[in-house]
Amino acid sequence: MAEFDLLNLEETKINSSMEGKIVLIYGTNNTGKSKVSSLIYPHKTLYLATEKGYNALGGAKVIDVLDWNTFRQAVKQLINKKTFKKMHETYKTVVVDVADRLPELCSSYICDKNSVSNISDIAWGM
Repeated sequence: MAEFDLLNLEETKINSSMEGKIVLIYGTNNTGKSKVSSLIYPHKTLYLATEKGYNALGGAKVIDVLDWNTFRQAVKQLINKKTFKKMHETYKTVVVDVADRLPELCSSYICDKNSVSNISDIAWGM
């Protein structure tokens, strides 16, 4: 076990920046989740939208994510080493709106790749 001295501990500091944070905003439909997320870094927010929750937001930069390939392509571009710095300057916030649709998109992608209608039809270990 590491040694420590309770009489010489440093106090924690609050970082007021949202940079580097992961935030989950959860709520029912039409409660303003998309609007709130647009206010964190105005004009520097990318929406990966699995539904049209952004239609009341002006100035939004949006990719409609209707399938898993689109989501994968967006993530691939966001983390590309050659353009990472420019992406970080352009987008301070990435919003997946709504994230709970991603598992279904992923399952559909896997089923299509394996020519099955249900993911449980794929042999284990394939």
